[in-house]
Amino acid sequence: GNQNKKINNLAINNKGYWAISDSKLFNYADQQVIETASFTQHSPLTAITSTDNNIWIGSFRSGLLRYSPSSKKLTQFKSTESIEGALPSNVVSSLLLDKSQTLWVGMYRPTTKKPGGMAKFDLETNKFISYLPNLSITSIVELNDNTLLIGTYYNGLLLFNKTSGKAETINLGGNSNNFIRTLFLENENT
Repeated sequence: GNQNKKINNLAINNKGYWAISDSKLFNYADQQVIETASFTQHSPLTAITSTDNNIWIGSFRSGLLRYSPSSKKLTQFKSTESIEGALPSNVVSSLLLDKSQTLWVGMYRPTTKKPGGMAKFDLETNKFISYLPNLSITSIVELNDNTLLIGTYYNGLLLFNKTSGKAETINLGGNSNNFIRTLFLENENT
């Protein structure tokens, strides 16, 4: 038949390679493809794995999803304005698990009346701390123990201090449109 062969993202843990398509999560282990979960209504955009082997998935409509391969359980974290500590936006565009095992969630700001920005997820309380709510975040990388480099949708590059929660704009100069899609670090010293 006519199957969806588009892969949105890959994630790796000690259980193998995980491929996330528009509608499914697949595990490639021992050269076998195992369909593990259905994402038809979630529209996944990005994924990472954590040290506990969970797979964290950022989606276009459904917020943040956590899939546990051991229990085969899918947990959803959605934006709910009336709940303090909820995810600020349901459009999750980037994820980073830093060296201290803190999960950082980058989000698009869907409208001027809704927040976007970045949130730090507390794994013990299952609550989010929001930063930079007026921005659309496209990419997050860790420069060192206290600094994140953040790419944005039309607001350029930012250096974010994890301790103070404040960001500083990096002047890109020239005729840049300040749209940063993806960030990569060449090595730890870059």
